Amino acid sequence: MQDQTSLIVLGIYTLIYLIVFLIQRTEINKLKEINSSMKTFMDIFKVDEIKKYVELRNERVMMDAEKFVLDHDKVKEIMKISIEETVGHLGDIYFKQLLEQNREMLGIIISVLRSLPKEERLGFVKSRLKINQEVYIRMLEDVNDLDEDESDVDISKPK
Repeated sequence: MQDQTSLIVLGIYTLIYLIVFLIQRTEINKLKEINSSMKTFMDIFKVDEIKKYVELRNERVMMDAEKFVLDHDKVKEIMKISIEETVGHLGDIYFKQLLEQNREMLGIIISVLRSLPKEERLGFVKSRLKINQEVYIRMLEDVNDLDEDESDVDISKPK
């Protein structure tokens, strides 16, 4: 009797495995169909072609916008005004920075000139400060006057 029961249990297991196998096979077939339909769907739209089309469209929009900006007088005027304001503002900043740097350099030059004997000052300016020679020659009179006053020079603020 035990052999019969084992045979019946074995038959039931085999039947269950067969049913599971059939279910899995149908699911695999469904997945294959879905996969093939996705391939045909992708072939219809060709993603690369769509990307190229979108890029061309964006490029055309940019070219149209650029043409509008270049051809439209009001836009040109607005751009001109904003560029002039920006350049003017940057020029002011640069000028202030140069002014501060020149004050610093002027203080050093005055100190160097005062450290030299009066007879050598003109020769020093002519030989070493050739680019701004005229300015420093005029400044020599002030430096000579300062030596007579024996006071320090304050160039931190313009007169």
